[in-house]
Amino acid sequence: MNRFEEISTICELLKRQGYTVQFEGFVELCKENSRYSPQGSVVSIKWVSSMFTAMERLLHQFDEKQAEIKGGVVFFDRSFLTPYVYTRGSLNNLYRYQQGDAQAKDIRKNLGELDHAYIQKVHNKYAELEQDGWFDHVLDTSAPGPQVVENLLSTLRQAAIINSHDTHISSH
Repeated sequence: MNRFEEISTICELLKRQGYTVQFEGFVELCKENSRYSPQGSVVSIKWVSSMFTAMERLLHQFDEKQAEIKGGVVFFDRSFLTPYVYTRGSLNNLYRYQQGDAQAKDIRKNLGELDHAYIQKVHNKYAELEQDGWFDHVLDTSAPGPQVVENLLSTLRQAAIINSHDTHISSH
């Protein structure tokens, strides 16, 4: 399993453990709205609007049927930063690029996924934001997927975001 596949399994592992996971499809959104630039404001507004809509839907679901949302927490596989920082630098970018169809390749190329100088600039910006205290927690994703999930749930448990009895990840 390559690095990209390991990272992409984190939300799948959480879902298999019974957690509510919202999967977003930024490349699919770009494909559906091909008349707009992937880096442009129209796609970004659509993306943010879609995420807020999903959050509101899940909040209403939680208000009505709390038991259906394990631990009272929902995981999203992307963030509001996705339109601007869609990927991290490494061979993952080449893998993602090669796996896509022609339209997805154009979108990923326009997002700068193969531009190592741009990717380094993004990394530097994240480092600056982290140093300035923008993030409450930083999750190391260098371990295999199941360990990353265990680390994530442990961090959430320590922050009292989810109950400790809801955080065990089985190995199957």
